Amino acid sequence: MAGRLVPTLDDWDLPHLTINLAYPSRKHLSAKVRSFIDFMAAHFAKMDYERKWTGHFGVR
Repeated sequence: MAGRLVPTLDDWDLPHLTINLAYPSRKHLSAKVRSFIDFMAAHFAKMDYERKWTGHFGVR
């Protein structure tokens, strides 16, 4: 093998990633909670984790 990496599970993908943010209501949502939700959505869109982890694009 000469110390090289060898792919072993070519047909296996990581499970689909779902993240949920729960809060009581959209009515009277605090600025802190709204900012956190916006930050998380932007972060995960920017990082493109689903494509990086699974090779898939968008919703399956």
